[in-house]
Amino acid sequence: MIRRFKCWVQVLDPTKYKVLYLSDSKLTPRHFYKGLLEQLGCESKFYRGDAKRQLHREIELMRGIHRLQPVVVVDEAHLLDREMLEEIRFLLNFKMDAQSLVPPSMGSRYQEKLNEIILYTKQSELYVKILLRNCTRRGNYMERTEVSFDIETIPLTIRQYIKGATIYDSSCSENAKTLFVSGEERAFLKISKRGSLEREYKMTKFLHKHNVAPNAIAYESGLDYDYLFTEAVSGENGTAVPHIENPSKLACVFGEYLKMLHSLPTEGCPYGNRTNELLNEAHIKGIDLSIMNEYNYSAIDNVIIHGDYCLPNILMDNFSFKGFIDLGYGGVGDRHYDIYWGIWTLNYNLKTDKYKDIFLDAYGRNDINDDGLNYFTKLIKLTD
Repeated sequence: MIRRFKCWVQVLDPTKYKVLYLSDSKLTPRHFYKGLLEQLGCESKFYRGDAKRQLHREIELMRGIHRLQPVVVVDEAHLLDREMLEEIRFLLNFKMDAQSLVPPSMGSRYQEKLNEIILYTKQSELYVKILLRNCTRRGNYMERTEVSFDIETIPLTIRQYIKGATIYDSSCSENAKTLFVSGEERAFLKISKRGSLEREYKMTKFLHKHNVAPNAIAYESGLDYDYLFTEAVSGENGTAVPHIENPSKLACVFGEYLKMLHSLPTEGCPYGNRTNELLNEAHIKGIDLSIMNEYNYSAIDNVIIHGDYCLPNILMDNFSFKGFIDLGYGGVGDRHYDIYWGIWTLNYNLKTDKYKDIFLDAYGRNDINDDGLNYFTKLIKLTD
């Protein structure tokens, strides 16, 4: 956290912001005020109420005279107890414009607590902005932040669905903006560069017919951007806390659901020969693939692959399957491509490789070729 914190602070203009950092996740209100006041060069009053008023005065001086905006960073904020969260609410309600309360990362449980703060302060003069650390591709659980959005910038065919809706930023990739739409339709609107979402649209439509993907309601390609509007499926992705807390069961169902996907008929799939596409992409990038000749394996494109089979891209409700999402890399391909990414994401998200065998057993060892898995392990490391 310290390294991430220092990197984050470096992007703040020190002539505009004063950063106050607290690392004790078991803060009491009195120690909270004491820690902040000491960083402001003040000796804290003993009683909580006196210290709170003292902090208010210092903040007003900081803003009024020095024109500095306070930024309070609390490490491991998800561990704060209810008393401490209540104290923060009272603090914010006393004209202290808290622009940033920044936990290092936030899952569903963390968000439930912090949503209380947002709820309490929304109707006041304050505007509380929670800065969320975006997840990387194949990263952690996606968070949502309410945003303002000009619907006039999107095509008419999609605009009709989101008029009057509340919009939340649910992006977790630098390549696309993903908005959660809460209105008459509960859906996701993905916006990316022109031509980049057509494949995801077609694969989602195809797999929706097999009841394993959400309905792609609308797709438009404009002069600069693609727009994909997809229904929101109930459930949480594989990185949600209830799933991660039971890693053995997670690895098991993750293997079973991949086998279910690979058992679907390939007829009608809009994209075939996925392995050839990967090899051609590598050739265009100038990657030397001659080393692949040492592997005694020829790819067999005979199953529907997800193309990015990772925990954030499967939705479940208490481990009950709800759907696959983010299907822009899918098509008819070799099963070992998905199997590699399944192993990768379990290692990455669970921080251990001890659940690999559960995953492979659940998928079915008889359908796994060790040479095939080694082949795609090497190919992906060369090309990804």
